[in-house]
Amino acid sequence: MCNQTAPVLRTLLVDDNSCFLKALTGMLLLEPRLAVIGYALSGEEAVRRTLALNPDLVLMDISMPGLNGLDATRIIKAQPQSPRIIIVTLSNDELLATAARYANADGFISKTEVSTELLPLIWQICPHPEETETRTEMLITSPEFPGPASAHVMP
Repeated sequence: MCNQTAPVLRTLLVDDNSCFLKALTGMLLLEPRLAVIGYALSGEEAVRRTLALNPDLVLMDISMPGLNGLDATRIIKAQPQSPRIIIVTLSNDELLATAARYANADGFISKTEVSTELLPLIWQICPHPEETETRTEMLITSPEFPGPASAHVMP
């Protein structure tokens, strides 16, 4: 659920690669409508941090030690008023994109596309903060699930 009162989207970053987290944080800090409110290095920690911090958006890696990102996504999305979750992974494999969709992820993007495609994907999934008052009336509808070569919203 997108935050309806804050002027920014509160974002939790989940990845076991601290270098990627640092780079992603630097990129997101340039976007004034996003605030990075926390980090998690595993799926278990992602579930705990999501419940504790109540983010609007979670950017989740798949491959992590212990609970993987897909299983963490399933657990988080089963909670009432769950955040939007975008799977951010090294692979743009169609099977992983399909698995992300079945885990109830809201989007999927390859790490190689983050610098150009992540922000448009975020704003497609969760409208700009000044538009959040209409969020409950909006349903994500997208054409047939696109191939793995591009970032996309899950149907």
